[in-house]
Amino acid sequence: MSRILYPCLVLAGLLPAALPGQTTSLRPGIASLHVGVGGHQGWIGAAAEVYVVPGRLSAIGGVGVLPVWGAQVAWGGAVRYYPLPAAVRHRPFVDVSWTLLRLTQDDAVSRPVKHWYGPGMMIGYSYLAHSGWTFTSGFGLARPDADGLLPLVHLALGWTWRR
Repeated sequence: MSRILYPCLVLAGLLPAALPGQTTSLRPGIASLHVGVGGHQGWIGAAAEVYVVPGRLSAIGGVGVLPVWGAQVAWGGAVRYYPLPAAVRHRPFVDVSWTLLRLTQDDAVSRPVKHWYGPGMMIGYSYLAHSGWTFTSGFGLARPDADGLLPLVHLALGWTWRR
């Protein structure tokens, strides 16, 4: 037993207390503002994120435009869960969203464009710099109807305010 235990203790003693990419911040974020592309921003737009449970659970709402058939205004919303503590800079996440998934228009040009919203689920990565700059990316799937699944994307740059 000691043949295994001692080398493990020596190796553990050589590891740094915190890896450079996982250093902690002093204060968790309370809110973020992002600009980018994806369902949460209404496809091309801005979104706000408010932490409901500090650093762990947030609500996101956004509005933007989709440059099809003129500039169609769209919105999106999500609830996001971060499994790692709020003080970690590199943070994976899982979120559930309600976003614009499809636009349709009848053959008659005078008819209005129909917006199809639906549920989606995404996994992703968020980097939170000590200065407050935030980079977020994600990929997921959405189900607009019973026919199949559509891909969801998320790519944003923003700022996070801390307590």
